Amino acid sequence: MPGSSARSASSELPGIQPQDGFSFRDGQRAFLEKLAAAWKKGETNHLGVFVPGYGKTIAALSAFVVARAMGAAEKLVVFVPRGNLRDQYADPEELAQTFASLGARPPSFCVADSDEVFLKNLATEIVITTYQYASGAGGRRALREFCQQADSLFVFDEVHHLAVDGTWAQEISDLPYARSIGLSGTPLRSDGKTLFGVPHTEDENGVPYYDALHEVTMRDAHAEGGILKRVDAHVVDYDLQMIREDTGEEVNLSLSEMREIADEEDDLDAYFAR
Repeated sequence: MPGSSARSASSELPGIQPQDGFSFRDGQRAFLEKLAAAWKKGETNHLGVFVPGYGKTIAALSAFVVARAMGAAEKLVVFVPRGNLRDQYADPEELAQTFASLGARPPSFCVADSDEVFLKNLATEIVITTYQYASGAGGRRALREFCQQADSLFVFDEVHHLAVDGTWAQEISDLPYARSIGLSGTPLRSDGKTLFGVPHTEDENGVPYYDALHEVTMRDAHAEGGILKRVDAHVVDYDLQMIREDTGEEVNLSLSEMREIADEEDDLDAYFAR
């Protein structure tokens, strides 16, 4: 699971007592603080937007610790689009280390699959599943039985895969839950469809646009540091036409010219950061 930087203030989050030098990234903590405040007001569905590598997994597990401490949820169901993400969440050593770093009681957990092992112990606190399994008849039935045992927090990871009118969303929409969180680095679909469980607003033309509880942009991550990595690549030199965000100025630069000004990070940031 992604690491976290020591940049955040020490304001208290319910259920979390960082251990062994652990601290949240700025955006992780801001999201969790806003989430706790929203849950205190009784709000249910929220979206967190984090650039790749920022630590969505830690944010999701920490959200459950907060929910459990606040009485907002007793169980966590994490939905992911792929098996490799399911296995990332369900890594026993990583889970144990994460909860130990948070100063939280380690939970019982299980992967939801065709064997339905998680139903053999309904006291299990965390279930990790894929959208494919959850939308199948057997998976939906088993998860409904599990979620009826106690209030559940649903985390829809990579929620951009979950169009509101898609098969996955339609099949899991009747599963009972108390709170939900959608997580994504790219919460806009190329087909323009809205996302399941994600709050939306409309622009002046009536076009729906996601309403994030907190969003960490590439500019935020770049300014915070420790997120983006330098990559060396051999490419053919060519010209780029760009427009500055701040002035609207049109600029033509070759890749070799851009390399020469690479130390002027603020200037480059005006072109590339969103």
